[in-house]
Amino acid sequence: MQAHEQEFIERIRESSAIKQGEAVKSYQKQISVNERRLSEIDRIYKSLYEDKELGKIDEDMFTDMSDGYQRERVALRDKNESMQSELDDFINDGMKAEKFIEIVKRYTSFDELSAAMLNSFIEKVIVHEGVWSDGSVGINGRPCGTRTQQVEVYLKYIGRFELPDTRSADEIEAERLAEEKRIARRAYNRQKTQESRERKRALLAAEADDEAEDAESEPTPIPAA
Repeated sequence: MQAHEQEFIERIRESSAIKQGEAVKSYQKQISVNERRLSEIDRIYKSLYEDKELGKIDEDMFTDMSDGYQRERVALRDKNESMQSELDDFINDGMKAEKFIEIVKRYTSFDELSAAMLNSFIEKVIVHEGVWSDGSVGINGRPCGTRTQQVEVYLKYIGRFELPDTRSADEIEAERLAEEKRIARRAYNRQKTQESRERKRALLAAEADDEAEDAESEPTPIPAA
């Protein structure tokens, strides 16, 4: 149990680290670049204002040039605010991951899964509508094939956690081949069922035609005098 607990904790930390990895470094670098450009724009704007005051440029030129720098300034500030907001989310994700790990460590060993444990771990469960692999193509439009139903479990602090596929390549290939066989078998059974229905319909139609012919060939009874 302890080994599985540690493995799960490591996966939680890895998931959080991925979110805070290259994206965080990239955002931090871009924010620094934008801040340097903002400082440069401030210097340019100050220089333009001084040139206008000294008569080196006229009012119209000052307005045209300063408007362009002002638009760039607003765009850079908006970008920095957006990236900083995402950085804050990354940091919060890391803190949430650690809080969830504290819950995991709290239940290192247990004999049965209690309601209190479920409430500690699970935030919400979303159950989607069931789906049939072959759709509604059976008798009277009844669903056919295999019924699957997606269930999403959201854990406290970390939300929906996707467990990695631990199957080997051979196991994945074996399951794929088995699924192909199941699909082929269902298709074969559907075809045989359809052929059987068509034969029954043809037989019933032939019997109805024979009865109609017999009725036409019977002599018309002569009424009594």
